[in-house]
Amino acid sequence: NDPFGWDASSNGAGLSVAAANFWFSLAFTATSILWNARLMRNPPTGAGVAPSTMRRYLSDHNLRGRTLALLAGFVCAAGNVLQFQGGHLAGYAASDLVQAFPIVGTIWDVVVFGEFAGARKEIVACLGFMYLVYSAGIVLLATSIA
Repeated sequence: NDPFGWDASSNGAGLSVAAANFWFSLAFTATSILWNARLMRNPPTGAGVAPSTMRRYLSDHNLRGRTLALLAGFVCAAGNVLQFQGGHLAGYAASDLVQAFPIVGTIWDVVVFGEFAGARKEIVACLGFMYLVYSAGIVLLATSIA
């Protein structure tokens, strides 16, 4: 599935991991700025949020929120680099199988939001088993490539 002929096997110049991540990040940043500017001026109905402007956003001194957003951007960029590297090494179909969205989501639920605080032992055991099985699947996939 290479409509632009960028795959080296299709006689095109293949994108390196760094180049693929650069172009992905550039496109993501551009669309994020455009969509955020649009949504700031026209928030969804029922959201209970007043329209805003970029000037008001930049004058808001919410350092904690901006630091968290910057950290989330770095985590996302690191995940993208690993995703492209995995695709380069194992094939993109295999690297899509090991995306850690469920694991990362439940870790955030447990650690940051405390959603499972006070949960029954059976629930905690199921979470632990999920982490174990998911990690084992990634290990099995990684070792099957060689």
